Amino acid sequence: MTGSRRSSSSSFPSLPPDLWAVVGVVVLTDVLVVTSLVQTSVLWVVGVLFVVFVPGYACTAALFPERGGPDGRGTRHSAVGSGGSSALGSTRTAGIDGVERAVLSVGLSIAIVPLTAIGLDIVGVGPTLAPVVVAVSVVSLLAVGAAAVRRAKLPANRRYSVDVASLLPGAGFTDDAALDTVLNVFVAVSLVVAAASAGYVVAFGSAEGDTELYLLTQNESGELEAGSYPGVLEQGRTEPLTLGVDNHEGESVPYTVVVKLQRMQTAGDSATVVEERELRRFVPTVEDGGTWTTTYGVTPTMTGEDVRLAVLLYRGEAPQNPTLESAYRATHLWVEVTPSER
Repeated sequence: MTGSRRSSSSSFPSLPPDLWAVVGVVVLTDVLVVTSLVQTSVLWVVGVLFVVFVPGYACTAALFPERGGPDGRGTRHSAVGSGGSSALGSTRTAGIDGVERAVLSVGLSIAIVPLTAIGLDIVGVGPTLAPVVVAVSVVSLLAVGAAAVRRAKLPANRRYSVDVASLLPGAGFTDDAALDTVLNVFVAVSLVVAAASAGYVVAFGSAEGDTELYLLTQNESGELEAGSYPGVLEQGRTEPLTLGVDNHEGESVPYTVVVKLQRMQTAGDSATVVEERELRRFVPTVEDGGTWTTTYGVTPTMTGEDVRLAVLLYRGEAPQNPTLESAYRATHLWVEVTPSER
């Protein structure tokens, strides 16, 4: 009966407080993302933890379930005394201490999150907010499970646990040990601060959100590509171009796309619009993570060597006189429009 109870206990290990904290941050981040509260300060704080610390800490916990530092609980030395008996005393365990865990957690997180985003892009899912959060959450929770199982297999005096008391003043540090700890903590905090902005942008995007506007053309095999743009157009002759908008703003967005043809006067590095005509407006609404494309036939009505085909994108309605400077996103092509030969 005793063996049965012991087997049952080891099969379902309970989570230590530090691993419960990891699960809590993962769940809270997922809830904030699912409920679209992506612009709140709460998500910024939780998101930084989620991106630059949590997945790395979970993996570190799985890799190093044993506590580190000197072991003063009767661990046997490998050396044998002159009388043939082994001595008892203090030695270092195979684990790592709290400060080392913090540094390793930041380093692993910085590696895990971008690699996860790249992996999603390779398999065709796309490194957008929700898929990245879900993938990193799965990695973190699997690592938490592995860490709990590995810790449960160790004797209680060898399992890693967060010792809050040892971090408080008067915990028994020597002067050298205290200085070493302070320096290591400073390094860990510096890594967190340095990685926070970059890591947060990788998983959550910038505060402005992310919208991509692009122009595509057909190559010789009929496939769309960002290249092989026409350099010369004929007045009155239609040239098909594909306009595209990708929405990664975290919400559904109504856009206005304005297509203009502009005759430019160039002088050095500056260019001035001397004549322009609006050709077309599109008003698509694109869901978060969605793409809108349309093939539009551009039919130039003005001629000239310095002609610019401008595509301007606005969130919501466009102003009466759209310009590259006022647009939310913009792209353009320089073309020469020749007189019609017909």
